[in-house]
Amino acid sequence: DYGAGFLFMLYLASKLGGGAAIQSLVADTATGGAGIVNLANNPIPGSPGNIGNTMPDVFANFTVATLLDDSQNPFGLDNIDMFQNCGSSQFCKLQITDSNSNWGSVWSSQGDPLEGWGVRAYKFTGGTGSPLNVMVQASEIDFAGRLVYRNIATGTWTSEPMIFNAGMATGLVTGFGNVSDEAYVLTWYESLIDDCDYAM
Repeated sequence: DYGAGFLFMLYLASKLGGGAAIQSLVADTATGGAGIVNLANNPIPGSPGNIGNTMPDVFANFTVATLLDDSQNPFGLDNIDMFQNCGSSQFCKLQITDSNSNWGSVWSSQGDPLEGWGVRAYKFTGGTGSPLNVMVQASEIDFAGRLVYRNIATGTWTSEPMIFNAGMATGLVTGFGNVSDEAYVLTWYESLIDDCDYAM
């Protein structure tokens, strides 16, 4: 939890105005997600900004950034370098839970447990040009996620919300293998109550 929280603060500083942004966040009397949303909607002038207008969008963009660490805003951290295969003195990218590059048959990954602040990431490569259809089924409600894929011609990333209904969500990447060449499914538990917004 401490590591995830630290990375989240680094992300906010990276995108919303450095130390001045964190100072503004600490000075805000709003608690939990409300303070984050206030800062996201009022970034320090001159910062990249544009990381989302709601706590779910901010958290989703942060999650994608810890996976990709790309120069495309908002999908990376500008103030640190992250590595997929990292040592003890480096910042680690979000680790891949499972992956598939063989499309001779239907592929599935099952029984992946998830804890608070936890995220599961699945990587797909080696498409044939056919659409990539993905389905996520959770054992509980209140999960959220993103389908992220890269356009081959432009190198730009697209991040689409996966809308869960009764614990299930689906997504589609068209032209997988000739229009887009790399795709990820990310999913996490998303409580409707922001962290630290407690009711007595």
